Amino acid sequence: MPEAALPPVLADATSAAMLARLWATPFPVTLLDGEWRVVDANPAFLDLAALAREQVLGRQWLTPAQTEDAGLAGRLHKARLVDASGQERHCNVSLQTLPADDGSVLWLALWQDQTAEQRARSVAQAAQEQLLQWLDLAGAAVIIFDDAGAVLQHNREFERLAGLAPTRIDKLDEPLQALLGWHSGALRADLRGATASLEATATLALPAGARRPLAARLRASAGAAGGWQVMAVIEDRSAEEERDLARLEIEMLMDTASVGVATYDPSRGWLLPAPSSADGSARRSTAAAGLEGISRELVETESLPEYERLQAALRQRERAEVRYAVRHPELGQRWLLTRVQPGTLAEGRPTTSVVTMDVTDQERAQRRNEQLLRELTTILDGSTAGIAYLRGNVLVRCNRRFERMLGLADGSAAGAAL
Repeated sequence: MPEAALPPVLADATSAAMLARLWATPFPVTLLDGEWRVVDANPAFLDLAALAREQVLGRQWLTPAQTEDAGLAGRLHKARLVDASGQERHCNVSLQTLPADDGSVLWLALWQDQTAEQRARSVAQAAQEQLLQWLDLAGAAVIIFDDAGAVLQHNREFERLAGLAPTRIDKLDEPLQALLGWHSGALRADLRGATASLEATATLALPAGARRPLAARLRASAGAAGGWQVMAVIEDRSAEEERDLARLEIEMLMDTASVGVATYDPSRGWLLPAPSSADGSARRSTAAAGLEGISRELVETESLPEYERLQAALRQRERAEVRYAVRHPELGQRWLLTRVQPGTLAEGRPTTSVVTMDVTDQERAQRRNEQLLRELTTILDGSTAGIAYLRGNVLVRCNRRFERMLGLADGSAAGAAL
């Protein structure tokens, strides 16, 4: 480390002795003239700038533009310098005046390198901002607070949830305080030192009697200045609750109406409704069971063409509605109606929804009506009298004798207005 002789410029011995003591310290020191040019620098400053003494003398390492209120002594100022490697260093600088022997005033500058601290703060701030941005994108409400109840950080989603920008936990609504593990003005005891995240739930009351179910994951860690800091990630469970209610309602309808519902996912195959009864085994309608068990062997011969059309629609992801008969091992012949509806999930993945209904009673009623209609037509056509059935002034049905009496072509009278 180079030795630097003091220039004989100071006016009194006291100032010279003070400067000599500072010169030997490990703290960077420079002596500046009235134009802010370096008159001399101690070895510690030469190490900071990574330059020889001859390269430092006469340079303006500190100018009024680089400081805040640089003309005022006795205050701490911010300054930047670029060392020999081109690296920018952030420093705190303390300025004092010293009298020179020619009557001018010199500036004594004491430098403190803050580069490492500045970088650490910048890295920590950037990491925290990135974390909060990620959590904003994830749609979760996040808050960080200490065991004194002071809010250290939160994201915009938490502000929307709480309805305000919080500064203290005890200013939040009581259900939200409980969700965050805050009881009677203090942090929950089991949060302090917990090795795993804890979970909590709460329900917030909303206007018009609505309620919002919430769930939180809480994790406490030791704070840098002692005590505990808690991070809470809060999720709104409203959508999940509505989905569960909708699933229960659908299952009730399925049991009542003998409807089976399933979805075909190309990556996972058939997705059937989960069991919902107390013992874990859902009550299964004939139609629902048929979704898993319908094979060609169960399909009645006359329904095979329709069954093949259904299979083709499933394979090709085409919309279809197919009615077909099956021979159930226990219930005998049953008629099923299956609707196929292709769709696309949010991420663009194809899916197919399939709804199967047991329409046996409907099919049997329709066939009985058709049989009665055929029998009625036979009776009407065999009569020598003209017979007609009117609804208002509209001719609904008549026999051939009635059509011939009116001079109408066979089969042309039905639907005519009289």
